[in-house]
Amino acid sequence: MSDSVLNVFLYGSCVSRDTAEFRGSSWNRLGYVARQSLISAMSTPIAMPGESGLSSKFQNAMVRGDFSSSLLPGIAPVADKIDRMVIDLVDERLGVYPYPGNKFLTYSNELHHSALMQKMKGREAFLAFGSEQHFDLWSSSALKFKEALEESQLLHKSRVIVAPFVDRTLEGGKVALTRNLDAGEWNSHYLRYYNLLDQIGFELVEIPTEYVVSTVKHKWGSAQYHYIDAAYDALASLIE
Repeated sequence: MSDSVLNVFLYGSCVSRDTAEFRGSSWNRLGYVARQSLISAMSTPIAMPGESGLSSKFQNAMVRGDFSSSLLPGIAPVADKIDRMVIDLVDERLGVYPYPGNKFLTYSNELHHSALMQKMKGREAFLAFGSEQHFDLWSSSALKFKEALEESQLLHKSRVIVAPFVDRTLEGGKVALTRNLDAGEWNSHYLRYYNLLDQIGFELVEIPTEYVVSTVKHKWGSAQYHYIDAAYDALASLIE
């Protein structure tokens, strides 16, 4: 790590991405994996049944990455350059679909709109985030992830962002629900996932309570996991 640039690998959602973007060129982004549940990332890849048909290059890449369980293969070539592995769990909210052979896909909006699932056979019952089966599978995946990071000497460089969902904006308005759940319900579901990571040796960083609020001035508008600038500045400082 130089005096001026932090080399980061981001695994998570817009929370990690927005924190990195807030630091601008002082953070060098070596990789970004999103829309990929840890369950999918630690499982057997699935052959894509054709192209996704999505117009966005980013969305295409995220769907391909989820099919190929790309997280660890993405980390490997740059592992020795990583100063901080920045992780958040916001995309875990999406849940997963199991497929035969211990294979899983993250049920992202991108996957849903790609129509790829309609071309595949053998899809099993949806596993919702927060359900017992999802948590059991995710817990096993978290242990595998920890072992992989230890082997790459990255566990001590990893920081997990605790990203509370919020219901209100700084301007006093209400934030739209995410998949029909309010912030309290989401935060209740997430608690044991964060607790598990803490128990197995990950370092967690938390947004100061006074900054846990959304804003209509966010680049992408208000959302339950979009915060005011001070939140990203505080997170970046904690990660650094």
